[in-house]
Parts: sequence; structure tokens; C-alpha cells
Amino acid sequence: EVIKVKGYTPEIPFHGRREILEAIRYVDEVIPAPWLINNDFLSQHNIDLLVHGEDNSNKVDGDKLMILPRTTGISSTIMRARVLKAVAGFINPN
Repeated sequence: EVIKVKGYTPEIPFHGRREILEAIRYVDEVIPAPWLINNDFLSQHNIDLLVHGEDNSNKVDGDKLMILPRTTGISSTIMRARVLKAVAGFINPN
């Protein structure tokens, strides 16, 4: 879904994200999901709560949704840019 929607491979693939999420004691199960989630998807999979960042576009009832604020200074776009700059400097140090 990330490749289809954003055009790049995520830094942490699904199995890595699953492992991180399953380490949270409140998480019972982690399943693959479409990019956009709706109430029908939540019902079909018996999901109690969708937790998402402030960039949420999912159409889910408010009592089934928890929005987390962005962490200032943390951005995957900025991290990718730093890595590309570092690699470019390593390959062509001039």
C-alpha cells in the first residue's frame, strides 16, 4: 500500500512494524490493512480502536479513533533526505 500510494518502499517493512506493535501490551493482533480504513473494516476485523497520526484521512467514527500528535523534529521525509545526502557525500566527496 505504501509503494502504491506514496511511491517508495517504507523504511520499516510490515513484519518489522508488526513486531513493534505487538510489543505494546494493549495490542492483541496486527493485520495488514488497506491505505484507507473505514467503519466496515473495523467491524469486519473486530477492531476496537484505530490509532493514527495527525495526518489521518480514515473515515472512522470518533469513538473508534485516537489521533496522536506529530513528534516535532521527527519526519521520515527529513530522515530520507539526510541519508541521501550522506550517501551522496560518500560516493562523491567533492
